[in-house]
Amino acid sequence: MRNRAELDRGADGSYELMDDACGDLPNVTMRKDLVNVTSAANGTYNVSYQIVVGNTGGAIGTYSLKDTPLFDSDVVILVVRIVARPTEI
Repeated sequence: MRNRAELDRGADGSYELMDDACGDLPNVTMRKDLVNVTSAANGTYNVSYQIVVGNTGGAIGTYSLKDTPLFDSDVVILVVRIVARPTEI
């Protein structure tokens, strides 16, 4: 991110003072992948997804993550497990 200020003391269109300030911004990225689907003997399925959040920017980033399953209406989710919950990246 770049920001520049200019000062024209005489209001004549000629800027006598100029200064700038630069700063890095976070660039938070996210990817969701299907990892595995296995069927169990009782007719249920174990489905594993992996969500990877990264930051390719030059500053620490924060985020809020919401994952909403969109299965058919006849599917019942029995268990949800979250492996890691980082607070910042």
